Amino acid sequence: MSRSPQSRIISLATSAVLATGVGMIPLHRLPYAVRAVYVVLPAAAGAGVVLAALRRVPARPAEEGSAPAAPRRTRRRQVTRAALPLVVGGLIAGAGAASLVIDRGIENSLRRRGVPAPRVAMGLASGALSLVMDVLSDRGEGPEPAPEGAEPTSAPSAR
Repeated sequence: MSRSPQSRIISLATSAVLATGVGMIPLHRLPYAVRAVYVVLPAAAGAGVVLAALRRVPARPAEEGSAPAAPRRTRRRQVTRAALPLVVGGLIAGAGAASLVIDRGIENSLRRRGVPAPRVAMGLASGALSLVMDVLSDRGEGPEPAPEGAEPTSAPSAR
């Protein structure tokens, strides 16, 4: 179902305003405990999701009449299944920690260049970027496919 132009505008404006507001939060100046939660909570959630997904996938059952898997291969699979959530969690935590460093670097860079309110500039830039990405994603979505057997509403133009 296509959205009305009014609801699209409201959705785009809300998204841009929220991105602008969140972009103005000085992440690197938050208390240490809040920064730790900012890094650790998404990492734990990502690792938990991977762990839950791995627990749902059963180990390969041995085929009837075939020899059981070698203990070395089984041990390697177990190590891989245990390490994957840790790797994913570590990557997410690293991205969160890097975002704090990047946030500080961008703000300091804007201050050195004499921008009077660097957090406002950063917020407006994130809001504008969010708006552009939303508009481009809306344009990327083509019209809904017609049901099978339906006649096309317009014929392609001949050039």
